[in-house]
Amino acid sequence: MDRRKFIGTGSAALAILALPKALRAQPCPTSTTADRYGYGPYYIDGAPTRAKLAGSTEPGKKMSIDGVVTNCSGPVKGVTLEVWQATAAGCYIHPSQPECPDGGNPQVSRLWAKLVTNEKGAFAFDTVQPGVYLNGAKYRPSHIHFRIRSPQGSADPLDLVTQLYFEGDQYIAGDYGADEPGAKPRTIALKSAAGVLTGNFPVHIPGGTTALGGRIDPLSDPALDTFDAFVQRAGDRFRVFLPPVPAGQPVEARLYDGNGVLFRRSLHTSLPLEFDAALWPRGNYQAEFRWHTDKGPRSEAVSLRK
Repeated sequence: MDRRKFIGTGSAALAILALPKALRAQPCPTSTTADRYGYGPYYIDGAPTRAKLAGSTEPGKKMSIDGVVTNCSGPVKGVTLEVWQATAAGCYIHPSQPECPDGGNPQVSRLWAKLVTNEKGAFAFDTVQPGVYLNGAKYRPSHIHFRIRSPQGSADPLDLVTQLYFEGDQYIAGDYGADEPGAKPRTIALKSAAGVLTGNFPVHIPGGTTALGGRIDPLSDPALDTFDAFVQRAGDRFRVFLPPVPAGQPVEARLYDGNGVLFRRSLHTSLPLEFDAALWPRGNYQAEFRWHTDKGPRSEAVSLRK
């Protein structure tokens, strides 16, 4: 019998309500979910510990985010949260985007930090609202990345990688990460006060090892058949994830340079597709992928930058 039905049984309800609050059965909130996009292509280890991701001169709308990390027993101190995001212009400060400010070097930059929850499980940071950017043919909604890890030596170790979204964002609809049931509790309202957007992000960590522990295929949902390709980059290697491809079906890849000239064509029989760009000249590239499904031919295209 659940708690609601139990309380509705008359005299038993009076006995329950007479107990001190700490002794009453408390509902355990639903755990914060991992985001389907996982780490994305711009995660770097070693973020500096600080509560200001953006200084006073950072372009963009000022934003302040706070929250409390809890488990079924209450607030959890000592939880590590790594936070990273795009600039207001939708550009990540990362070695794979050297055209961004600071030459893509996050070590001397901003919008990248580590936080540790205090005795009350609370955290807070100041930043700017992240800009949107194209992922394939669609814009990703404004979002902030989180990697959340339980205290060292915890009986319930956790390594949760997720993203925070914002209510009213026009690009949430149809987004692979934001437009799914597990992301709704991570889509928060923003208020404006004295020129600063403020939001509260409650984080509930599950008991036990769960959620995302590695850089898995972000398009592995078998129900997914209408989304664009997704690109990750590490150094000079690109990894391209495609919507579900029939088992054993080869994928033709065509790579075009900035002038639209075909410079590489190849067939792939395993996913994700991987490309070594070490010898490519710096510039913009267009990649087109073609394969057959039981519904006929299908293709996707993405932009690659070196």
